[in-house]
Amino acid sequence: MQVLNPAAVAAVEEITAAVLAAVRKEMPRPASAVPRPERTGAAIGEEPNQYAWGDHQHPRLTSVTAGTAAVPGSHTIKSDGLSPPIIFTRLFTSEPGVDIMPIKPSASDILLPPYVAEWVMGTGADADKFAGVVIGWRKLQMTTTTATVLNVTLLASNAPTQVPAAGVRFSCIAVARSDMS
Repeated sequence: MQVLNPAAVAAVEEITAAVLAAVRKEMPRPASAVPRPERTGAAIGEEPNQYAWGDHQHPRLTSVTAGTAAVPGSHTIKSDGLSPPIIFTRLFTSEPGVDIMPIKPSASDILLPPYVAEWVMGTGADADKFAGVVIGWRKLQMTTTTATVLNVTLLASNAPTQVPAAGVRFSCIAVARSDMS
């Protein structure tokens, strides 16, 4: 049987405790902050000893909305050429980029590009944030004529006119600027 020197055992235990403490200090830990949103010129981060948990979520940068059969008038251009206010699924701190896509437009419609007619701003403490949008949309309406246009006078009197694109259904995507945090 081997007898161990108590002083040697104490020294080994002290060294082991010091090594374990040093390893624990350098061992990565779960991060305690919410991940930052993406941005142009992103960096690797400043906390090399932290990692994200498997179920973490990055902040949403987009807001996607669409009209549905359950809410038939929500994303449809009205007779005045404007949509009802469309409220985003999140607030934006700066003017977002907005993309509008028609849903099954009529083949006979000659749609002009949609435009932002008005921003819907937040309320209370969020009054300076962009909460939604009103979309304006027009289309060309051709006059009904069967004659072949051969002269300038006839062409001018039969030129297409711009009218509200009433009834056009659409989806709306809003995206945060990538050059801002």
